[in-house]
Amino acid sequence: MKIKNILFLYTFLILSSTFLIFYFILYKDINSSIFIKLIIGYIFTLLLAFYISYIISKNIKEKSKKIKENIKNIYKKEYEKLTEVDFIEELEKIDLELKKLAKKLKNKDEKTKEYTKKIKQISRQRSELISAISHEFKNPIAIIDGYAQTLLDEKDLDEKLRDKFIQKIYNASQKISNMIDRLSIAIKFENNDLKPKKSRFNICEVIEDVVKLMKDKYKNREILVKCNSYEVFADKIMIEMVLVNLIDNALKYSEMEVKVIQKDGEIKVIDRGIGIKEEDIKKITKKFYRARKNSWDNSMGLGLYLVSYILELHNSKLQIDSTFNKGSTFSFKL
Repeated sequence: MKIKNILFLYTFLILSSTFLIFYFILYKDINSSIFIKLIIGYIFTLLLAFYISYIISKNIKEKSKKIKENIKNIYKKEYEKLTEVDFIEELEKIDLELKKLAKKLKNKDEKTKEYTKKIKQISRQRSELISAISHEFKNPIAIIDGYAQTLLDEKDLDEKLRDKFIQKIYNASQKISNMIDRLSIAIKFENNDLKPKKSRFNICEVIEDVVKLMKDKYKNREILVKCNSYEVFADKIMIEMVLVNLIDNALKYSEMEVKVIQKDGEIKVIDRGIGIKEEDIKKITKKFYRARKNSWDNSMGLGLYLVSYILELHNSKLQIDSTFNKGSTFSFKL
């Protein structure tokens, strides 16, 4: 029902009743009893019109109050509290437009929350990366500082011992250089400017270097390596980063020994740790994903997302075979 229709009906009742009375007064010869009946009918019509007006006014006031409450709920972002408004077509249209606005705002809020969540995740991951890099830098820097100080203080140091100390300093500097290379890749990855610089190298040598690095980090842990000499054409630093992430992950989430096997270019990192639930296997390589129903942590420095990204740049793919509470095998082929 439209407001103009209600006003038209109300006006029609008043005007028709008034016209009828004046018509009989001016053009008809009527006795007093008929006139009284007409007056009574006129008054009744007026009362009926006023009553209808009161009901309509009351309903409009109630519906307007509901619209006002809906506007407050939209302002407070309490979209679930929105109520239906009917009775008057104009008010229904206003209510419909408010519902459309609420839906748009709700979608916008959800996108904003998701974007904010991702920004916080990026910030957290960067903080973790800086913290991890800082922690890794401390050890080789301490080695360089300690041995260099000894060489400066001990002028008459035995030649063999001096050479040993210099070798230690060199190894520590190489470790720092590798970490800087990894950090450079991380920055390029964040800026979507990651491109492989391929060269030929023996993958077993890289595996041995990474295993040695992991043994320094996880002391008293056993890493079994089985590697047949195999030459690959790839970005050495990127593949090293892949291996660091996978082996570090295996050591972090298992207490038993970790196996690294390479045969004909296929590399497997095997652990007997907590494993991954079946529903999480396809998700853990996605950016920002973190399984919440178990203790699986997908931070892993730069994460499995970067591992998968690097392997895709090498026309390879990360394969994951896992049984929850039994262990996992991460493998790829070059």
